[in-house]
Amino acid sequence: MWYVDGVGLVKTPRGLTLNGVQHPRNIFTQWTKAELAAIGIKPASITAVDTRYKNTGELTWNTSGAEAVGTYATTDVAVADLKADMTATVQSHAAGILAQTDWYAIREAEGGTAIPADWKTYRAAVRTTSNAKETEIAALADVDAVKAYEAHPVTYTRKTYDEASETWKAPNVTTDTTVNKVTWTELGSHSDSWPTAPDHPADPSFVSVANTCLIYTSPSPRD
Repeated sequence: MWYVDGVGLVKTPRGLTLNGVQHPRNIFTQWTKAELAAIGIKPASITAVDTRYKNTGELTWNTSGAEAVGTYATTDVAVADLKADMTATVQSHAAGILAQTDWYAIREAEGGTAIPADWKTYRAAVRTTSNAKETEIAALADVDAVKAYEAHPVTYTRKTYDEASETWKAPNVTTDTTVNKVTWTELGSHSDSWPTAPDHPADPSFVSVANTCLIYTSPSPRD
């Protein structure tokens, strides 16, 4: 992309008339940056905006440097709207999970074989988790709290694959990542995870997952 004085953003090469001079489209690919800058054309970029959390307004350009940089005016998305979206996702996620085994409940209700105990326990856990997440989401006070809920830091511990024996074994390796608590499902019975189904495939590398321990270092008295 390029920014052209008096024209604005040009996303793909095209012919232009600047200061009464016609220029063919190939100047964008054949001229040097210095030659283009001399007639008011600079490489352009637009600062990315996370539209999950921000509404975008007017786009303004800073052309003082070697590259023109566009920046959108932004406002926070209303926290109520974010929470409503999260709650709807939780409800949809729970409904989708339960729909897969509704036939168990229908069969039992119509006088057939009872729901297997492990699946009955699992379905109840899905409902409990759904209710708990809706309560947690309702309590989120601001956009920062929403962001923290949707990017929660956890640490995975996994075994190492040994090619010689073709098995997973020590030494264990830890990896830090973030998870979206709205829909996150994992082994290990983490309190923020949706429950795993009785037929959930085993992960031979999995050891554990826990909340990441964030170490706070107090500032030096000289800072």
